[in-house]
Amino acid sequence: MKASDYIAAALDHYGVRHVFEVSGGMITHLLDSIHRQGKIRLVSVHHEQAAAFAADAVGRMSGTPGVAMATSGPGATNLLTGIGSCYYDSSLLRAK
Repeated sequence: MKASDYIAAALDHYGVRHVFEVSGGMITHLLDSIHRQGKIRLVSVHHEQAAAFAADAVGRMSGTPGVAMATSGPGATNLLTGIGSCYYDSSLLRAK
């Protein structure tokens, strides 16, 4: 089992049904494993901030973890605005 397969199984275990992403080289194995698993829907967005805010909205509305993925470097730093919003709005989800 690849590490990315394990991560996909863990996301399913925690009830994740959507992953918002902007594909890139550093997350291709994760995206492939999630797609092959077939239980989680991958939603491609145009910007990493959109992925972060969509993940926040899903987490707040469903009570399950919201997941946003982006590649390393500028992709990861573009997620920070949404992550900061989650932190300051206290929309943290406690693991079950």
